[in-house]
Amino acid sequence: MVWLSVDCDVPSSAAALVKLRSRATARNHSKSFMSPRCMENLLIDLYHRSISPYGLSALIDLVALQYLPGRSRRPWPIPAPRLQGCPRMETTYDTRLVEDRAMRGAVLSMALCVSVLIASEFMPVSLLSPIATDLGITEGRAGQAISISGIFAVVTSLLVAGLTRRIDRRLVVTGFTVLLIASGLAVTFAPNYAFLMAGRALLGMAIGGFWSMSTAIVMRLVPEEQVPKGLAMLNAGNAVAATIAAPLGSLLGAYAGWRGAFFLVVPLGFLALVWQWLSLPPLPPCRGTRPSGKGPSDWFTGTVRIDPLFNPFDAARVQGAQVTFEPGARTAWHTHPLGQTLIVVSGRGRVQREGGPLEEIRPGDVVWFAPGEKHWHGASPETAMTHIALQEVKDGKVVDWLEHVSDADYGA
Repeated sequence: MVWLSVDCDVPSSAAALVKLRSRATARNHSKSFMSPRCMENLLIDLYHRSISPYGLSALIDLVALQYLPGRSRRPWPIPAPRLQGCPRMETTYDTRLVEDRAMRGAVLSMALCVSVLIASEFMPVSLLSPIATDLGITEGRAGQAISISGIFAVVTSLLVAGLTRRIDRRLVVTGFTVLLIASGLAVTFAPNYAFLMAGRALLGMAIGGFWSMSTAIVMRLVPEEQVPKGLAMLNAGNAVAATIAAPLGSLLGAYAGWRGAFFLVVPLGFLALVWQWLSLPPLPPCRGTRPSGKGPSDWFTGTVRIDPLFNPFDAARVQGAQVTFEPGARTAWHTHPLGQTLIVVSGRGRVQREGGPLEEIRPGDVVWFAPGEKHWHGASPETAMTHIALQEVKDGKVVDWLEHVSDADYGA
């Protein structure tokens, strides 16, 4: 049993600790094991926090040992004091986000919001006559309050994914709940027909936006085997509200007037908002929403595709990208102010440090370049290569580009 620690510079928490068991095989190779909980915590720590170059490289090296085939380059010592445990990280990931009870609370908060949205949409069906009488319009024009919410729901559902692709889904959902509350207030105190229609338009935006992403959010909130139950809870709110909206509106309208009936939306919407804020975990946009880019010819030779993975969050400095080099493609000479770690995912490639030999890299290799170390990397002449590049920002900069790599240097 060997106890290893990763020397991470995480200002707001203790250093991430890793328990790694190594067993020697008959061939003197070693097989590494890491608990899923520790691996999840390490990946989230990498993703969300500011980590020193040494700690980042050691962390990624351990990840590569666990999940990538082949070899791992580790040209630095890792201290091995007898430290225990892997600390619990208060963060979010896409599987097993919360415990069962908290999961149910999060889904139920969304089901409540769905119920209020649907009830608000269909409530005017039984209140057209009092609305028309109070505002001095025909019942036909009052009925258009239902149509306008449907129109805005359709338009919003088509646009919301693109407009909010970089925003935390928790903020987006609570934002639509705020629109629901604003709609209820606007309709309740509408002095004229135009104000009523504006309030109903806000309701349509809330309905379209909430429904377009509610299923995806529930699928992120619950484990895979619990997805059908989570979606059933969500749709139950829809079914109940659609069933009781019209008779409930008629009943409330008889005792509190049509404005009182719509005002009921406000406290229920506020309850849903508070419940969502307390129960929903942070839900950052999923990877894959960022567009790919072509490597600029000023910095690369040949065809290179860059897929951004993440940028630094808040005070964090770590930045990541997946880079694919076609055969013969490579970077220019460059340096990184805080160093760089490469994890080779597929293919075969080449790297070289200034004054050093040309080295071949293969899937599973983890390569570390020291701060300020001049180097280049790319694919082999015959085979494409993809790697994940991790570096840290210093004074708003992650790289200094230099001259291109000559054909002589590339083929050396």
